[in-house]
This record gives sequence, structure tokens and C-alpha cells, in this order.
Amino acid sequence: MNDPPLDHLAGHTAAAAAWMAFGIVTQRILSLVSTIVLARMLTPDAYGVFGMGMVFVAAAHSLRDLGTASALIQRKQVSAELASTLFWMNVLVGLAGALALAGVAVPAAGLYREPNVVPVLAVLSLSFFIGSVGTVPQAMLVRALAFRPIAVIQIASAGVSTVLAISLAARGGGVWSLVAALVLDNTMTTTLFLWAARWRPAWHFSAAELRRVGGYSLNLAGSRVLLYAIANVDKALVGRYLGALVLGYYALAHGLMMYALHNIAWALTHVVFPALSRLQDEQDRFARAYVSTLGVITSLCFPLTLGMCVLADVLVLACFGERWLPMVPLLRILALAGMVQSASTTTGMVFASTGYTHWLLRLAAGEAVSALVGYGLGLAWGAIGVATACAVVHITWSVPRFSCAARIMGIPVSRIYRALGAPLRDAALMAGVLLVVRAMLASAAVTAPWLMLVVLVPTGVVVYGALTVRHRASFLADVLDVMPATRFAWVRKLTAVSG
Repeated sequence: MNDPPLDHLAGHTAAAAAWMAFGIVTQRILSLVSTIVLARMLTPDAYGVFGMGMVFVAAAHSLRDLGTASALIQRKQVSAELASTLFWMNVLVGLAGALALAGVAVPAAGLYREPNVVPVLAVLSLSFFIGSVGTVPQAMLVRALAFRPIAVIQIASAGVSTVLAISLAARGGGVWSLVAALVLDNTMTTTLFLWAARWRPAWHFSAAELRRVGGYSLNLAGSRVLLYAIANVDKALVGRYLGALVLGYYALAHGLMMYALHNIAWALTHVVFPALSRLQDEQDRFARAYVSTLGVITSLCFPLTLGMCVLADVLVLACFGERWLPMVPLLRILALAGMVQSASTTTGMVFASTGYTHWLLRLAAGEAVSALVGYGLGLAWGAIGVATACAVVHITWSVPRFSCAARIMGIPVSRIYRALGAPLRDAALMAGVLLVVRAMLASAAVTAPWLMLVVLVPTGVVVYGALTVRHRASFLADVLDVMPATRFAWVRKLTAVSG
């Protein structure tokens, strides 16, 4: 596929972001429906066993492409020889990873003292290999900012796998409802990515081509392994020392926290990364694009995560039922961790798009050591101690991450913190209003969780939207400048009036 022209990069990026947003919203609706339905049909133990297997799958996933997909996107020119070489390398890595996952199934079951992990991990290894085959075709679509087919493919796959999961759970499928849905999802996306990319690999493998991206890719792969440890070792420790039931609570709370990261922060950085890679030689434009992206991401993630923290008990009761109440304090702590991480994770695209993956590796190494020590110490206070350690680590390491990113872009770090200040202020004001409205509902004897959620969520959206329009009209105008002139005219008029 052809790369978008540099002079129309903003328009292509905006269109890509719009399609990505559409895909995210649709997938999240499907995921939320699936999570709510399955949480009522499956036991916490089923989620715990699935989570135990996914710890190892996530570890392998961090090495799945050895950073080659990002290298394919970041390079200014990509030859047919390089694309084919990376495709076959990913097939080999996927096969080796699948065999390794199947091989560690028995030791993993011994580690957790849970025999059901053996068949679950053996089947999940197949999903890992299938996903590896689609790595390069998906990277080529991302490089071309072809997020429309990506969104359609992911929505279709999520829809079909959701139907399968609920159907199997209704028939008593237990943990296999979750396993089968993941395998089907990966199979569909890989098959459709190969079709949509309109590209077929040649029977070609060049060691010279591989060496050209070796340093970049291996540093990136190493950092991903370490970041995996930060994101998953907490679940491994909780499962090993506190059991499947506690892990079920912790894993679901962690998954809800990751909604903001996966569906907003990581998704938008995924869109912006190829665009920033095209601007790597234009420092001014690069810095402006990053700061604007950071503002958009935090403007979406901060109110979502802070609102989740304030309404955690109402959300859990309304969506999952009373048996999931033990996860409420975990969700509150992890939501705060997710708020910080949604901002700091954006620095990764600065390091990757400029080729400074060795800096990313060093930062990830320091953060991983801190996380491992913190999680170990936190175990003395149970799952809440581990969740608190997670929040402390992310808050602490956001400082050097922002400092290094600012140095690469040649801007003062205060410029980054100013971009964070406005959405944090508005999200805090929104949270305050929610607490007041919630107290008013309680005094009026409105205690039904669903009814409270129906009132509080729209209230938060309206309040935060009003604060954004009132305080940051210029920010909205900057965002709209890259959008088609014939659209969002009502928002342009609103920002003009409020300004």
C-alpha cells in the first residue's frame, strides 16, 4: 500500500483517527456487553484461570514481532524484500512462541497450583501463532494510515467472537467461553488483514535486510518485555500467593482500568505513530503534533478514569452484581494508576518514531525493577497493596519519561505539564460535581445502582464537556482545524461563542 503524502498528513491522520475512534467505540460497546453478560454467567474462578494463562500469553506477545512491525512503520522507505523478510521472521517467531507456551503449560499449572491452566494455555498458544501471521499485513495497513479497513475488520471479529463467548457460556462452557472467543478473534483478524493489505509475501529472506532494522527492533522488543513485566507480574503474584478468586477480582478491575489505555491512549498513539515517523526530521512540527496528541488523549482519559474512581461501587453493582463488590477498592486505586499511565504511555511514540528506542529500553528497565520490588512489598497488604504499588510506580516513572521525551523534541518539559494541567483541572471539577450530585441522590433515597448510573454518567459528560468548551475553546479549535471544513460546524460556532 502507498504512504499518505506528507503535505496532506494532518488530514489523513484525522481521518484515520476518526475511523479508529469509530472502531474503538463499537468494539468497546461489544466488549462491555460481553463483559457484563459473561460476568453474570461465569464465576470469578473462571476469569482467574483465564487470567493465569493470559499472563504467559502476554509475556510471549511482548516478543511476538521483536519490534519489527514498528520498524516497518517507522522507516522512511520500505522495500519489498524487507517486508517479505519480516513476514517470514514473524511466522518463525510465532511458531517458536506457540511451542514455548505449550511447553510451559505444566510448569505454569504447578506455579499456580491450578491444573486447569494446562489445557487453557495449550489452546491459547495456537492463538499466539495465528496472530503472528497477521503482524506484517496489519503493520502495512497502519503505515498507510488505512484505519478504515482495520476498524471494520476488528469490529467484525469482535462481534463474532462475542456471540461465540456468550453462546458457549450459556451452555456451561466456563473458562472455554473466553478461550474460544480469543482464538476466533485472532483467526478472523489475521485472515482479513492478509486480504485487506492486498499484499502477498515473496519466498524471500534476507539477513542483510534484517540487520538494518536489528538495533531498533531489538531495543523496542526488549522494552516491551520489560513493560509486559510491569503490566502483568502483579497479576502473576496475586494469582500465585492470593489464589484464583482474588485474582479474578484483581484481573477484572485491572481490565476495566485498561479500557482507557487500550481504547483511547494506545489506540490514538497507534494512529499518530506513523504520522510522527514521517515528521521525525521536522522537530517543530513533531513537537506540536505530540503536544496536541497528548492534549487530546488526556482530555478523554482523565475524566473517564477519574469518573471510574468516583463511581466504582455504583459501576460494579450496576454492571456486575454484589458478588464482585470486593473489587471496588482495587478499581479505585487502579483507575488512578491508569489516569497517570494514559499520559505517560504517549512518550513511547516519541522514542519509537525518532529511533531513540535505546532510551526507551533503559527507562523500561528502571521501571520494571521498581515495579517488581513494589509488587513484592505490596503483597504484605494483599491485592490492595499490589494495586497501590502499581499506582506509585506509574506516577514516579512518569517524571523521567516526560523529561526524556521533552529533551528529544527540544522543548521544555514544562510545555508537556501545561498540556496535562487543563484536562486534569476539568476532570477534578467534574469529579467534585459527581460527588455532590451523588449525595443529593442519596438524600432523595435514590439508591438503585442502575438509576444512579443513568443520572451520574450523563451528568459527568455534560459537566466535563461544558468545562472543556468554556476553558479550552482554543484547544478545540486546534483539533477541529485538521478536520474537514464541512463537518463539526456546530462545534466551531460553539467554541467561537464561548471564546
